[in-house]
Amino acid sequence: MRFLIFPFLLPVFLFAQEITLVPDEMYFLDTKIILRNSAKEEITKSLEALKKNKAYYQTKLDRVDAYFPIIERVFESEGLPDDFKFLAIQESSLTSDAVSSSNAVGFWQFKREAALEHGLRVDSQVDERKNISASTRAAASYLKKSNLIFNNWIYSLQSYNVGLGGTQRSVDTRYYGAREMVLDGSTHWYILKCIAHKLAFADEEGKNETPPLFLFEYANSRGKSWENLAQELQVDELKLREYNKWLNNSTVPEDKNYLITVPASYLEKDVVAQKVGTVPSVITSSNVKTPNKLDIKPLPEPKDISYKAQEMYPGEKPLFVLRNGLEAIKAKSGDDINKLAILSGISRARFLKYNDLRVFDELTPNEYYYIEAKRNKATEAFHTVNVGESLRDVSQLYGITINSIMKKNRMKKGEPLQAGRELWLKSKRPENVPVKIVKLKPEPKKVPVPKAEAKPKEVYKQTTEQAKDTVPILPKPVLTILTKPSNTAKDSIYITPKESVIKPKESVAIPTNPVSKPAPDGPKLTTQNSQPTTDLPRVYYKDSIHVVQQKENLYSIARLYNTKPDSLKAWNKIDSTGLKMSQVLIIKKLVIEKKDGYEAHVVSPGETLYRIADIYKVSVKSIQEWNNKTEFTLSVGEVIFIKK
Repeated sequence: MRFLIFPFLLPVFLFAQEITLVPDEMYFLDTKIILRNSAKEEITKSLEALKKNKAYYQTKLDRVDAYFPIIERVFESEGLPDDFKFLAIQESSLTSDAVSSSNAVGFWQFKREAALEHGLRVDSQVDERKNISASTRAAASYLKKSNLIFNNWIYSLQSYNVGLGGTQRSVDTRYYGAREMVLDGSTHWYILKCIAHKLAFADEEGKNETPPLFLFEYANSRGKSWENLAQELQVDELKLREYNKWLNNSTVPEDKNYLITVPASYLEKDVVAQKVGTVPSVITSSNVKTPNKLDIKPLPEPKDISYKAQEMYPGEKPLFVLRNGLEAIKAKSGDDINKLAILSGISRARFLKYNDLRVFDELTPNEYYYIEAKRNKATEAFHTVNVGESLRDVSQLYGITINSIMKKNRMKKGEPLQAGRELWLKSKRPENVPVKIVKLKPEPKKVPVPKAEAKPKEVYKQTTEQAKDTVPILPKPVLTILTKPSNTAKDSIYITPKESVIKPKESVAIPTNPVSKPAPDGPKLTTQNSQPTTDLPRVYYKDSIHVVQQKENLYSIARLYNTKPDSLKAWNKIDSTGLKMSQVLIIKKLVIEKKDGYEAHVVSPGETLYRIADIYKVSVKSIQEWNNKTEFTLSVGEVIFIKK
């Protein structure tokens, strides 16, 4: 009987298991924090307590969705880190009339003396500790004052619980002004608990498309009674009083402009917004700042590479910089993910995560890649999406996580990004502010460049053996003959046009789609004897490396790169003795040149020309013509091109 789970307890039991994992490092209060296991254990306990009761958690989440837009606006105007909003949940569960055992009152749990010190009115008629806007501004005032001493928002957070003096006596002065901290089990419980609140609610806030409660602020209330305000705003008087417990009288005082909180249900929100006079802020192209797309600054101190990096890449001098205030490394031609991760002294998994990359993605030469975690907001307020721009592009441009961009713009997973859309990057777009689409200026039409004449006939007479060893000097900028690149077909000459396309004489055959010998289990690259299609994209294999990590084996690495263990063995001449830690493996990756007008299809087991033709809604004959195929047979892994 003791193992029996009663049906009515099952939902709560299942919910209790959905615990958010605590990361090894994260950004919190504009500070990079590294969490030791002892700190993670304490945070996990708080997380379990917060999510133990599904109904109670959902109640808090509904309040979060209602109150956070107000708190965020106040903190943004005061210049406070957005993460302080989670402290309001920790202090009062966002309950206006919460009272502590020490007689602290309201959303931010102010005692009377502290409230008066920070400009709040507390008397028999008014108690602004229960007013969300006024009390949040007072909390911001306290935290800013505290930060003048510590220059460290983490310590300012601790002082909110134990006071300035108590914090000064207990913290390490070496962390004054720090932007990176290591937290462990000895860190003050109040800090770890606030981190738990962020982890519990950050990924869930704003996801409810039909929240039960909306809150608006109304300033034109001086001298008006609750009855008059209820009629004016077309809301229930009892509800109006419930969300304004800061006022003990039936009439709003006339000594200053008090912001009253106006509640509305999901169905009432549009009417109430109109009555309150909430006007969506209009963002014009003239006040949108165009950021410096690089925002590159030198590191305050030169960064040294590890002994392991020196051993694997002797003589390498990687360029480390600050991009958007975050450490980044510049990629050079031929660099891959594993190499930059090793040179940066971080794991491959972190490098991929910091830059939203996949293991098989290619790096772009001269691009800067982050080697520390991105932040949850940018220094710029808005960004207008350009044609062809993705969320990852915006994420890399500003050093802000993709998840944060989606949350701030109330985007759903998989939602397409429309060109001209203005993205919010610093604060969350209010529910009542519609998505704005800016009309982009049309790109200037490209004037076709006349084709140049191929004057140096002797260039085309060169043999492939000569091309392998020499690069002839040509009149610029007609064309350039490149020597045979690695991993491409033997005796291949590449003609790279600069300003114009030059066609060789018909008598000279110049392969335009040379390929390397297929690797085991890799895609089979079409090489037919028929007249070649001269504009097919180039297909070849490129070598990259993989450094064996702890607990990895041939099977796990093969899955990682979508290949087979036998292929790994063949590429690296490995027998059955197994792998060693830090062993360097060669990984052959298929590279399909991107070219407008073509789509590549890699043949899967069981596929036929007829099946592929049906997928793309084209004829079999067309596929044969596009790929220079005279036969109907296909090989698994063969690359077939489809003209769009």
